[in-house]
Order: sequence, then C-alpha cells, then structure tokens
Amino acid sequence: MTETPEESKVFFKTADGIKLCGILNHSSNSEKIVVLCHGLGYDKNEKVNFIKLAKKLVEDGFDVFRFDFRGHGESGGTSLDVTIEKETTDLTSVISFLKKVGYRKFAILAESFSGAPAIFYSIHHQDSVTTLILWNSLINYHNFVKPELPWAKKYFNEKAIKNSHKKGYLEIGSGKFKISLELYQEMKRTKPWKTLLKLKIPILFIHGTKDSIVSYEDSKKYSEMHKSATLETIEGAEHGFHERHYFEFASKITLNWIELWLK
Repeated sequence: MTETPEESKVFFKTADGIKLCGILNHSSNSEKIVVLCHGLGYDKNEKVNFIKLAKKLVEDGFDVFRFDFRGHGESGGTSLDVTIEKETTDLTSVISFLKKVGYRKFAILAESFSGAPAIFYSIHHQDSVTTLILWNSLINYHNFVKPELPWAKKYFNEKAIKNSHKKGYLEIGSGKFKISLELYQEMKRTKPWKTLLKLKIPILFIHGTKDSIVSYEDSKKYSEMHKSATLETIEGAEHGFHERHYFEFASKITLNWIELWLK
C-alpha cells in the first residue's frame, strides 16, 4: 500500500436492529482487513491493547476494524442483551458492513469471550475468513458451569447462581458487569470447541500459562486436536496480556501470523 490508511468512526445496524459502533483504519485499495473482537465487559479498545495493536497492523500495511459488541462501549443495547448467539449476529453484521465497503478477505482476532462468536461465524464463511487468531479465548464453558479457576469461583459459585435467580442477572468482574440468566443457560448447553474442530482454516492460539479466567489447558488441548492449529504459549502471562512485555510478545506473534495467512 502506498497511501496512509485513514481512521473513521462508523455506525451501522445489526440484522435485529441494534446500532453498533466501530473504528475503521482503511486505505483506498485494500480488499483485506483484520477484524478485532473484544472480550466481555470491555470495548473496542480492549483497555488500550486494541488501539496499540491496530496501530502496529496499520504500520505493517493492513486495514483494521475494531468495534463494540452490543451492550458495550458506544454500541446500543445493554449488557443484559448479550448472548453468544447475539454476539455472533453482531459479528455477522460487522463483516456484512465491511463487505459493502469493499473488503473480501478477513482475518478475525478474538479476545476471551468473543472466541465462540468468531468460531460460529467462521464455520459458515471459510471462503472469506482466511484465518482465526484466538487470544486467551473462551471456547469451553465447563469452568464457568463448574468453577475451577479463581475468577469463575468468585463470580459463578453456587451462592452467586442462587442469588442470580432472585435478581434476574449475574454480576461479574470489578465493574459489576451484569449478564443475563439467558447467557448463563446458553453457556451450559453450548460447546464452541466442537465447532472449532470442524474449521479447516489455520488457527493461532495465544495463551498465558497464569491465566486465572480462561484455562490455558483448554487452548493446549484443542490446539493439539486441530490439524491446522498452532499454540503460542506466553509463560507467566495473565488473562488479557495487559502487561506491556506480554502484549508486545503476543502482538509480534500475531503480526507474523497475519502476514502469513491474510494474502
């Protein structure tokens, strides 16, 4: 690319009428783009990680789109509207919007909770999604249904579930992000990892060994089960790669991977 990509804020609606907000870093001649999907309770900036990652990708010659799922950031709806199925609808609407702009090839990077929506979208669009990158992604909900790790034990314990039936929602994280009982029930019956194993596109897992929210062992297990998957382990990293040296390492691996597969 010879031109410097411009940045624009855009708004558009999902198939079910929810207004979504996104940031597009674009040039005038690219048909390829990287789509960044944030985790539950965050937004299109993923604190600052997605701002920094978008900058690195743009400098490397790629167009980038980061957006707020419904109930997050500048998008419409509330946190109680969030489900796995509805986030899949959001991502479908995002890529439909980008196709109207002129993009034809997509790399999807999914952080944490957005792993499942990215998988459920990709399984039906392997002609246009060239690769999937999973940053400590939640693709097996067993630890939330039967809590094992510290974070899940705090927010999905028996007492919390019992109280949720009285209040009508669960509160998670330090920001008291409210999730619906519909989402919790959806987690109990949904198995994204089974769909992931049917994908034929190359998949990159990046996961820290000290993750207290999403099990590193899950990424290890499912990357070994998938013929086209690679696992990059970050020793000592917690969930989200928010410490600078862990983020820099994850970013470098990601850029190298996208250079290889977003052709």
